[in-house]
Amino acid sequence: MSDRIYIAYGNKKSTEFDITVASDGIDMPQPEQKRIETTVPFMNGYYDFSYMNGHATYEPREVTIKFNISGTCEKDMLFKKVAVLDWLKGYHGQDLYISGMDCYVQQATLVAAEFEITSRRTALLSLTFKAHPFLLSGDWSDSAWDTFSFEKDCLNADTIAVTAKPPAQYSEYTEIHIFNYADYPITPRVSYGGYRHYPGLVSLLVNGVAHYPTYFYHDSDDWFNANFVLQPGDNIVKVLGWGTLTFKLREECL
Repeated sequence: MSDRIYIAYGNKKSTEFDITVASDGIDMPQPEQKRIETTVPFMNGYYDFSYMNGHATYEPREVTIKFNISGTCEKDMLFKKVAVLDWLKGYHGQDLYISGMDCYVQQATLVAAEFEITSRRTALLSLTFKAHPFLLSGDWSDSAWDTFSFEKDCLNADTIAVTAKPPAQYSEYTEIHIFNYADYPITPRVSYGGYRHYPGLVSLLVNGVAHYPTYFYHDSDDWFNANFVLQPGDNIVKVLGWGTLTFKLREECL
């Protein structure tokens, strides 16, 4: 790992604190698969429910990042350590971006920190985060995790937007298709921009199922998890009302 690698968390970057990622300072082991097993009295063996919902589930991911801290004296380095911990402890469950890997660690929370003075002007700060087991790539159009395959992949744009038509007597839904080439359902990240003095989206259909998104009633540039999933393959999204619904497409992987 290069010293130029940085992390971003809670709208700040590690470079703002005059610290650098140590050489080989990122440890991100694979999360362990959950084993859901049970037995009953007088039974040989056990029942394995690990794939009961159709796919495996995993324990939280642990990510450890080591930073080099330099300063004019021990007190200077301690001040830098306190500033970094104040930054990271001020947020909970945010996406942690690691520049050298071009990926996001989902729902990361700082759970442990170790500080070691290594010389009169250098120190090592080791930070451990607990996070969602799946990583997110920077986008879904150029996958960071595998090479493009015409047989398996679909080259979606980074974002897909759909603008609703105002409801009237003969109004039709605005319709778009979104292809999910994963083999499991994915909850998309969405944002909504409406029109002032109008109520927002009136109706939203995803694969024929109605959703009534109460959070689409105001302008917002924030990205948030939708209250629906995109199934593997082609998904049909229809909207009616006012405003534009935008999907941000990013791929999950272990």
